[in-house]
Amino acid sequence: MHLRPSEQVVTSIAKENATNSFPLPAPLPEQFIKINHLSAILRDLGYDLPHFSDKKTDIFILTEVSRIINELDSFGIKSAVIKSLPVVAKPIGDIDILVSDLEKAGEVLTNNSYDVSVDPDPHKLLCLSTIDGILVNIHLHGEIAWRKVIYLDPIETLNSIQTRTFYGMNFPVVSPEFEVLIIAAHMLYERGNMRVSLHNVLELSLLFSSNNVSTKFLIKTASKHGWMESLCMFLNASSSINYQLFEEYFDISDPELIKHKYQPSYDPFFFNWNFTIRKMIQIRARKVFNDLVSRDLDAISNDFSAYPRDILKVFTERYGVINTKRRFYKWKNIIQSTI
Repeated sequence: MHLRPSEQVVTSIAKENATNSFPLPAPLPEQFIKINHLSAILRDLGYDLPHFSDKKTDIFILTEVSRIINELDSFGIKSAVIKSLPVVAKPIGDIDILVSDLEKAGEVLTNNSYDVSVDPDPHKLLCLSTIDGILVNIHLHGEIAWRKVIYLDPIETLNSIQTRTFYGMNFPVVSPEFEVLIIAAHMLYERGNMRVSLHNVLELSLLFSSNNVSTKFLIKTASKHGWMESLCMFLNASSSINYQLFEEYFDISDPELIKHKYQPSYDPFFFNWNFTIRKMIQIRARKVFNDLVSRDLDAISNDFSAYPRDILKVFTERYGVINTKRRFYKWKNIIQSTI
């Protein structure tokens, strides 16, 4: 399945960093832009997108996040922003921060007038504060984990910290290798996402082309936590999408990576590229098998607790109410345009 013409235009503008002298299509594919996190790219190129967040709000939120990071540092808490401030512009929503001491970090934010609550995932705290009418939503992470299943060592991740500048402010972020690993783990395992967005593809393309990313390090690190095969599959799938759209593959040539090929198709009802549920089950089964082989009883227990719920969530999402509603709206739009 190919992109719609309006989606192709937006994709080309986002990839080529075209200025606003190239007109956006009408009607604007707002769902495609939203789900693929493209609004910040278009906004920074000078396009007016009235239904998306404005730059002033983003700067306000990041100024507060910078203050909180300095506050954490003053208490000896090491921190790094993950997922939220990537190399390719992304809308500012909730800000994810990995911290060296989750409990102490929660206390710091409580003392800074944040409403702090424990997420259903025990490795995560949700911290909310409304400042001058603007909601600041910070997620503190003690692990790179979803539903208790841990995918990376937080100490190794924090030890890779580098600095990235946004709107004149410096933020601690993780190394390009750990950025790649977190993107992959998040999209594969965070409550059964099992999808690739266009923003993921653009981000990975820039990381592999602009940085000396070590694929051997990626494979070695993912192997320690039992998900090397799915990492390779995700990177190959993303590289395949990049080729479909822009006729070039990522610069990844490790023999282990090449062995795990997969080409997802574009889903017009969800506006991105989905792994099949069958493939999702295979990926999780492989993770369980690897944990069984390594005799990691805690990991095995967490796998069996998390993965059935992931599969049920995705099955319900794709074949339940959400999918039915989107099909209905598509048919309605087709009928209206015909009339």
